[in-house]
Parts: sequence; C-alpha cells; structure tokens
Amino acid sequence: MIALATLLAIPSANARPAPLFVTVDARVPVRVQIALAPSHALPCDSSDNTMVFDGMVTPGVGLALNVEEGPLCVRHANDDFPESTAGESQLWIRRPARIALHAHAP
Repeated sequence: MIALATLLAIPSANARPAPLFVTVDARVPVRVQIALAPSHALPCDSSDNTMVFDGMVTPGVGLALNVEEGPLCVRHANDDFPESTAGESQLWIRRPARIALHAHAP
C-alpha cells in the first residue's frame, strides 16, 4: 500500500511536477525529510531549500509525492531514534523516480 500526498513547493517559471515514490526499510515508522535543493544546500532544512515533506513514513506503506523536478535533499531517521533529524542529508542531483531508504540502526 502506498500513501498518497500531493505536495507542491512554490513553483518556479519552469517547474514541472513529477512523481516520486519513497519506501523505508525499518522496524518502525521513521521521520523523513525531503526538500527541493536548487543550490545543492545541505542539510535538508537549510533556508536555501524548500521543504516538501517532513513527516513519518511507515515501513511497508511508502509515500507517493508529486514534486517539482530538480535536485533533492533527503534525510531520514533510524530505528533507534525514529523522530530524529540528526541523520545525514543526501543530495540527489539526478532525481530518481524511486528512493529506497534503509533506516536500520547501525
């Protein structure tokens, strides 16, 4: 099952929404942050980015978003600290249509 959400950031002149599917491999729901990162800024909650999702994602359910194309910043928590924002931010320059996150604690 995939939870559906339509989250559009403030559109730019050439903005084109595109589907993005996110799944999480974890034992419990974990916090996921996804931001548009046109200037490649890290971390995801940088003031240079536009947050398009900041919430809990349940393993086995996933998340379907419709977001503007372009670089994305993705950060997620892990099993031991499921609501944390201390995880490492990852920059996706060539955004895939699917992102699989592995959130098991080390």
